[in-house]
Amino acid sequence: HLDRNGGNLNGIGIEICVAADNDYDQTIDNTALLAARLMFEYDLIPEKALKKHQDFSGKYCPQNMLDQNRWTDFAQQVSTYYNEISS
Repeated sequence: HLDRNGGNLNGIGIEICVAADNDYDQTIDNTALLAARLMFEYDLIPEKALKKHQDFSGKYCPQNMLDQNRWTDFAQQVSTYYNEISS
């Protein structure tokens, strides 16, 4: 079930900059760390609360991450950072 009204009203959206002159791997890592810190601060559990834009909007997003089949690895990195922060 897609909650088309929930994402922006009830969540924290993080935009990921994709540019030819940036290090995309570093960008993904920085984003994972930011997501983990925010989840810790707001007492959210990554395995339950981490969502793609696609999960509530139906839009194919984050496109680059999905195209490269990196969402699962990203979610795992968020969980790893979260566990480091919370211990």
